[in-house]
Amino acid sequence: MSCYTPLLSGIQEKSRSTVTICNVLLTLFGFFLLFFWFSIVMGKETSERLDFVPILQPSEDMIAYNALEKLRLTAIKESEELKRNENQSDEVVITTTEEPKTERIKVMFSIGGMFNSEHFSKLVGNFKKRENFTTSIATFLEEYQFDGVDVFWKWPETKDKAHYIFFLRELRQKLQNLQNPGLLSIVTPSVGFELMDGFHLNGILKHVDFINVETDKMNGKHGQFTGAPSPLFSEIGEYKEFNVDWTMRHVACTTGRPNQINMGVPFYGRYWKGVQESVEKGDEMWRTVETTGKSGVVFWRNLESEGFKKDESTWHEESKTPYIWDSKDRLFLGYENEKSLKEKMQYTIEHNLGGLTIWTLEMDDDVNSLLEAVTENVECRGEEVNKNDVLYKCEN
Repeated sequence: MSCYTPLLSGIQEKSRSTVTICNVLLTLFGFFLLFFWFSIVMGKETSERLDFVPILQPSEDMIAYNALEKLRLTAIKESEELKRNENQSDEVVITTTEEPKTERIKVMFSIGGMFNSEHFSKLVGNFKKRENFTTSIATFLEEYQFDGVDVFWKWPETKDKAHYIFFLRELRQKLQNLQNPGLLSIVTPSVGFELMDGFHLNGILKHVDFINVETDKMNGKHGQFTGAPSPLFSEIGEYKEFNVDWTMRHVACTTGRPNQINMGVPFYGRYWKGVQESVEKGDEMWRTVETTGKSGVVFWRNLESEGFKKDESTWHEESKTPYIWDSKDRLFLGYENEKSLKEKMQYTIEHNLGGLTIWTLEMDDDVNSLLEAVTENVECRGEEVNKNDVLYKCEN
């Protein structure tokens, strides 16, 4: 999966049950769909009524996900699983549960991603291409009965700012005209690590239901420092503002709509080899890394199998995250666990944010330890507040 799984959007609404709050807004992001498309459609004849190029290498004329014409999606209310139909290789079966007095799970698909966004600028900047793009998205949504679309374009430049709003406005209009109006969301980068010059946040929020804010990869450029993938607070030196609190504060204060903002949380850890001494005396979290040192990502579900022992972790109070430091092998791992996610969930509630968005659910273990940690305190809200109350001290 290539993007975030929005979860718990609108947690402050008292009338929602836990299941409804979770809504698990399972977002079938591009790579999930493309996996099946690539294995099924690639190499076969294309649909006679569609003119497209492979989404894995999109062109300026790409038309959303119509390349998935031969991929049939069937919704069956049986269990809370996503599985491949073993009997029909060209069919993806989406199975959900609808409990009495609860809303069904919302399923969205995502366009773009880290490796599929290079032509967004030219697509949204041309009226005709933008019209084709938005029409094909709406058509795909209706044909395959998805509940919405998430636009994963984190890299618009200043010149794209107005065009991006035009695109979202026109897409929203088309989604509203569907028999079942679709949800619309976008992904933004973390403030500090990546620029947000191409985002007019207030203009965007007029047309989208919510924004998923990426908060990981905040520990310095090119990974020259160890650290937590997503520190709630704290950083070092020139990166002191590279944390979740600073990013969420910026977005909430800029927009005045915290209820439409979801905090991203990672279900993975980041490790470094060839780690050197700590940057600040007495703080083992922030260390320099050799220029030849290797780094990588490990899923929560794979920590033990890849040699990391959870019972040897240390809690870093300032960042509200755990880490594992192996001084013998000069190996450092920063990651999220049940405790750190509870801290982030509590932060979300205390600051009146819309919810959390997860990268990604399949990284959790088989008993959903991290997901359970996130959801178990959902209803511990306390005193109700207005959904648009900004509970930050904002600079004027």
